[in-house]
Amino acid sequence: MTIRVWGVALSGAVVLALAAVAVAGEVVVHTRDGAGIVATGVAVVLGVVATSWFAVGAYLAIQRPHHPLGWLFIAVGGTTQVGVTGEVAERAGWLSWTSSPAGVAVDGIAATGMFLLFGLLPLLYPHGTLASRASRIVAAVTVAGALASQAQVVRAMIDPAHTWPFGPPPADGEATWTLWLPWAVYLTGAVAGWVLCVARLTGATHPLRQQLAWLLLAVIAVMVTAALGDSLVAMALQAVALLSLPAAIAVGIVQYRLLDIDTAVPRAVTAGIMATAIAGVYVAVAAATGARLTGTTLPSVLAAAGVAVLLLPLHTRVSRIVDRAIYGKRADPLRTVADLSSTVETDGEDLLEALLREITTTFGAGRAVIRDPDGGVVASAGQRPGRTPEDAPRSTPDAGAPGPAPVTVDLTLAGVRIGELELIGGAATRRYTASERALLEAIAGIVALTVRATGLADELEAQRDAVVAAAEGERHRLRRDLHDGLGPSLTGLRLGLQALGDSLDDGDGQRARRIADVLHDESERAVTEVRRIVDALRPTELERADLATALRDRFDAGVLPVTVIAADVPALAPSVEVAAFRVVEEAVANARRHANATTVTVGLAVTGDALVASVSDDGTGIADGAAPGVGLASMRARAEQLGGTLEVQSSSAGTVVIAALPLAPTAAPTEVAP
Repeated sequence: MTIRVWGVALSGAVVLALAAVAVAGEVVVHTRDGAGIVATGVAVVLGVVATSWFAVGAYLAIQRPHHPLGWLFIAVGGTTQVGVTGEVAERAGWLSWTSSPAGVAVDGIAATGMFLLFGLLPLLYPHGTLASRASRIVAAVTVAGALASQAQVVRAMIDPAHTWPFGPPPADGEATWTLWLPWAVYLTGAVAGWVLCVARLTGATHPLRQQLAWLLLAVIAVMVTAALGDSLVAMALQAVALLSLPAAIAVGIVQYRLLDIDTAVPRAVTAGIMATAIAGVYVAVAAATGARLTGTTLPSVLAAAGVAVLLLPLHTRVSRIVDRAIYGKRADPLRTVADLSSTVETDGEDLLEALLREITTTFGAGRAVIRDPDGGVVASAGQRPGRTPEDAPRSTPDAGAPGPAPVTVDLTLAGVRIGELELIGGAATRRYTASERALLEAIAGIVALTVRATGLADELEAQRDAVVAAAEGERHRLRRDLHDGLGPSLTGLRLGLQALGDSLDDGDGQRARRIADVLHDESERAVTEVRRIVDALRPTELERADLATALRDRFDAGVLPVTVIAADVPALAPSVEVAAFRVVEEAVANARRHANATTVTVGLAVTGDALVASVSDDGTGIADGAAPGVGLASMRARAEQLGGTLEVQSSSAGTVVIAALPLAPTAAPTEVAP
């Protein structure tokens, strides 16, 4: 720790010890005077209000040592607690304080600090600087008035010959206006400071507007309750109001990132609740036991024991409740992850939107957006953050007023960035703590998995639609081909057969022979048409899988063993896939029918801008002088129609058929005769 931190910590220990003495003194005084428990409790709270001011100042001073507000709160809280403790100790009969030099000095310092704090707070809050020339002038007037007025009070306390506006009447010859002048100067500066604060509030935007609003609300509460008098109810309200001022600073820290520092306010709130409860139990036990054991130290011992037994075990529970109240669901990381997992498991429709709604609730954000790696919006939920269009890439500036800076975390899966999660507005305007950031990154894993799963589901749906559309298109094409091509051929065969029968009945052999020749030619054309229709069909294997898998499925159950070896083959155009499939299929069939092969190897690879499909067998090869068959011509025609080539290499060791098909076909496929 630094010297500053050690100094603040030691001062805090002294202030806490003084607060404990003040609590004990109030209990003794009120028990002795027969006061009720409520009155004792109010007095105890008023006796330790200054400690809460010191605590807020200590936290700010440690985090931002150059900010004057922290040191002002320390000075005012510390000196006020010293004065309050001394006054309580005097009423308890433990020492003489009020008229002592130390008491006068401490009261003067505390009052001066209070005047300075009340006058400078509207000028220094929340950034700690005097931003304008007007604020600097007002601050100078306020400081001069505070020092002069408090010097007047201290002088009157030391020397009875002098007085102040609220003291004894002035001596003869002393002008009244001279007494009021320091106070008028101070009031002028203080009022001007608060007027400037209100002016800042009217023109402020988020988050400064909320910070100033909390501060003004707390100050108004202090002023109103101070004017209510000294009744029990008024004192209780005064205690609440005096606690509200540091509470306003705390709210600014937690909700609106006051002074741009991380917060430990939940711990302070927990400590405040426990301190209040401890004081209440202490007062209750002391009151119950003191009635019978007055004059002994046993009531204090019993009170301390009651505190330890009844309240200390509740600290953890209180801490959890406070964390939950301030930070919401993110205070419990396990519950947060469980809720998100439950959302993923149960929400069937709009899964990503439901997940984002849960995240906005958890982190108090105004809007949550999932973006792809290019900045486009994948899904979003929540309210739009003012005039900033969340559905535009952040590289495009908005013409309107800028919104709060978003909080983003990358979405990665298997080391690959697939997008980012973005929180906009609400509590997301502040910087998250390390634990909150860790929770957000843990949640990002669930979001990334959900985004990927949703994307895969969409891709599967698109592929299914494509298969259905392709099947429907193929059905229409097949119907058209059967109707326009094979149908007329079969009709001609039927009519020819009828004419052939009539010729035979008439005994006209020559006419019957001519008709038979025509029917033979027509049947050949019908067979060719059937082969053309079947050949034009997209193989069903290609509808279910890629080219390599489709070939394996086709040859898996064959008599001839076929091995398919495929390198990294990208997605292919449908015409290229069909041509490669048919070429390989025909080459394997030739190896089985004509080459007496025992094994066949099929290779698929991309070389340059072409798909190379090779089929090699261990057969007898092509005999010398053998005429090319229909199958070889069909394979070459398929390759050339796409702008590719077909090469055949044959020897006694076997045959290799190599088809090079361009990945981007230069010609549309046409009908190929089988």
